[in-house]
Amino acid sequence: MDTLVSMADAFIGVFRTSADVFVSLTTGIIPLIVVFLTAVNALVKFIGEDKVENFAKWAAQEGWMYVPVRYTLLPFVAVFMLTNPVCYTFGTFLPEKN
Repeated sequence: MDTLVSMADAFIGVFRTSADVFVSLTTGIIPLIVVFLTAVNALVKFIGEDKVENFAKWAAQEGWMYVPVRYTLLPFVAVFMLTNPVCYTFGTFLPEKN
């Protein structure tokens, strides 16, 4: 009988742990993400979406002198300004190579 009780406690323990993780996410990281997204969206609006897109077009130009900008600065700006998963839209400005 003790084995059955310990198995039941372990089964319920999984759900208690899941509930604790859910509460910690709800009170911890989710509000942080919402505030960060709001701040970044406001920053993009202040700068101007067209200026951010024009920077992406400039950084994605072909040529050896744009390689450092294209592969270091452009991804950083895309992820910081647009966040995930919208940042992958900056890939449309990169030259297509088959």
